[in-house]
Amino acid sequence: MADKGKPKLGDLNNIPGMKEAQDGMTMMGKVGKMMVDHMGRSGASFAEFINSRVKQDMELQQQIVKCKDVKELQRIQTEYLKTAMKQYTAETQKAMHDGAQVLEDLMKRAKG
Repeated sequence: MADKGKPKLGDLNNIPGMKEAQDGMTMMGKVGKMMVDHMGRSGASFAEFINSRVKQDMELQQQIVKCKDVKELQRIQTEYLKTAMKQYTAETQKAMHDGAQVLEDLMKRAKG
């Protein structure tokens, strides 16, 4: 004799909490996609930044090799360091902004 109180095998919609679990898994899928998209964009942006910095490092080496004066060497190094600090600071701020934007988007998605 079948038990009328138990859901039938394969009838997942009648299991208490299943709808909520399915909704949660759907949300996790959307969040996961959003995070993967963000990481892809961030990774590409960071790779471009590093590529640019490597080129500048190589240019610095060429300038140093050609340098014949200590004062000129100091100027080259000082300029290089100032530029590098500005660029690394800007890249860090961009990464922080992008991360904050992802969190904001996640919160919007969680609420709606």
